[in-house]
Amino acid sequence: MIGLQLALDRPGLVRSLVLVEPAAAPTLIPPAAAADFGQFVRSVAATAAAGDLATAFDTFMRRICAEDYRTVLVDVLGADGLQQAERDCGFFFRDEGPAIREWSFSASDASRISQPVLLIQGGASPPLVHGIVAGLAEMLPSAEMTTVLGADHLLPLRDPGTLATIAAGFMGKHPISASI
Repeated sequence: MIGLQLALDRPGLVRSLVLVEPAAAPTLIPPAAAADFGQFVRSVAATAAAGDLATAFDTFMRRICAEDYRTVLVDVLGADGLQQAERDCGFFFRDEGPAIREWSFSASDASRISQPVLLIQGGASPPLVHGIVAGLAEMLPSAEMTTVLGADHLLPLRDPGTLATIAAGFMGKHPISASI
């Protein structure tokens, strides 16, 4: 969302965008999924607001990322990293969540983004994610879409090399000009 907003507000600073499973802002959620996802987010946010951060984190991560998210986080970040994520998730639910819900992006906004955009999604990610990525691909005039088979929302942690290779290949097709 930040990249898209920057491309709108300061297009001269953005050469291209690589977006990996963008956040579920309400204006990006497919209409058929909006009510269910909205209820899910309200429920998780209420759990976090009541002080049960561990349950809120677990519920959110299982639905958005993967059932085995704990194993992935421990393998990549260590047990302390998982514990810190659970402790610090209150900021996400309290501050970042509302910001995501307040952000708006329309087809008119998308038409103003002329930079090349690569949208990356995991083949094993939830249908909601696929709907968001497909919707953005339709709206953005210079968008390409790539699906990493078997991957999910934890792609940056599970397989950073593949993600880097895909991003580098895209950016190699859109090199920085000498005038920048």
